[in-house]
Amino acid sequence: MARRRTHYLTAVNTSNTPQTLTGLIDLASFTVHEEGALLVAVEGPALGATIVVNASTIVLGSSSGCDLVLRDSRVSRRHAQLTWTGRCLQLNDLESKNGTYHDGERVDQADLSFGAEFQLGTSVFKVVPNQQALDPTPAASPKFGALVGASGSMRKLFTMIEQVASADIPVLIEGETGVGKELVAEEIHRRSPRRDRPFVVFDCGAIPTELIESALFGHVRGSFTGAATDRPGIFDEAAGGTVFLDEIGELRLDLQPTLLRVLDRGMVRRVGETRFHDVDVRIVAATHRSLGVMVGGGQFREDLYYRLAVSRLTVPALRDRAEDVELLARHFLQRSGRPDLTLRADDADRLTRHTWPGNVRELRNTIDRGIAFSVNGAVRIDGLDRPTTPQNDTDTPEPPGERKPFREAKAEATKAFERDYLTSLMAEFDTVTAAATAAGMDRKHLRVLLKRYGLHKP
Repeated sequence: MARRRTHYLTAVNTSNTPQTLTGLIDLASFTVHEEGALLVAVEGPALGATIVVNASTIVLGSSSGCDLVLRDSRVSRRHAQLTWTGRCLQLNDLESKNGTYHDGERVDQADLSFGAEFQLGTSVFKVVPNQQALDPTPAASPKFGALVGASGSMRKLFTMIEQVASADIPVLIEGETGVGKELVAEEIHRRSPRRDRPFVVFDCGAIPTELIESALFGHVRGSFTGAATDRPGIFDEAAGGTVFLDEIGELRLDLQPTLLRVLDRGMVRRVGETRFHDVDVRIVAATHRSLGVMVGGGQFREDLYYRLAVSRLTVPALRDRAEDVELLARHFLQRSGRPDLTLRADDADRLTRHTWPGNVRELRNTIDRGIAFSVNGAVRIDGLDRPTTPQNDTDTPEPPGERKPFREAKAEATKAFERDYLTSLMAEFDTVTAAATAAGMDRKHLRVLLKRYGLHKP
């Protein structure tokens, strides 16, 4: 597997004031943390300098014999040393004259996790993962479990899934709404050593704010109003298996330290309890947001981001792999149970030319709708080249003398409108809660309609 250079981006400095690196943003589609940590100078004379700390101890100081030489009058000849422990960097001051500082305090020794900073003289260093960008060899087959794609980007994704599945490490899946991130997570679980244990899905954007902590970590009886019995959280429900945290970017900041404890120590505490207990789960997370950008804006914890993105996969948008559209359309048609229906060549061309803002989910809904309104043994593809209206699905002229009664025609037109409206709505939003808010509908009523038209998101 070929490697590409990782891109470390810092904020643009429009003045002479040193800038602190606020996050690691990698431009590659696939990345993985290798053993050790990367030390980055973010302020001071050595600004921009980097050094990997893994198997051996490194020494920082002003002496030419140090592993990282600092031209700073406030730095001792042998000022401090760093050792990789397997989980973090251990920082030790070597009896320096002006001291080593971490979190604003002078320290003799400190354990530094990813995202931590420390200062020697006028130099500030940040600890980030030793992250490498990967360029995997494309898989041979255009089908990978429930995933379909002949494009190079998708077949590279198949290779990455195969590799990370057996590693039992946290995985972050990025990609636009509707690209199939949950299917990727399912394939990771299905091909992992945990395949025979539960796969539990938790949508961080769909649970009411006041209930999310209880849903994640569980609660004990009497811990809050309505807590009539003890209830396990998803980490206990998934014991030995995989927890899929969908839309992790929506998780409240105050809950992120608790999730970090699960990743770091494998421990959770139920609401209302005072003690932690061990859990054994693998965490796979997904988001349509850029967590790196959110870290820079203070909307997501940097240390949690690094712990989630031990391996990072990006699912490409459908508009960037037009060669997969017809293949996917025929795949959905085959799985529909209607092998007798055909997809006309001109319709296949229209599907390929469409930009698919709702990605694969929108394509699947378009095919499902086309099957429901099939004509003369062919899938009916409507609503791509012009705004969808109720008339689009009912404008075929009827033979004289066979006109339907007004009530029946109105009912069919209403159903067509509801299906098209809901299809477009769910292609745009990833959760029922968000869709209901945008549509000004009651969430329960929306769920009923989605179930009626076979559009409900599991």
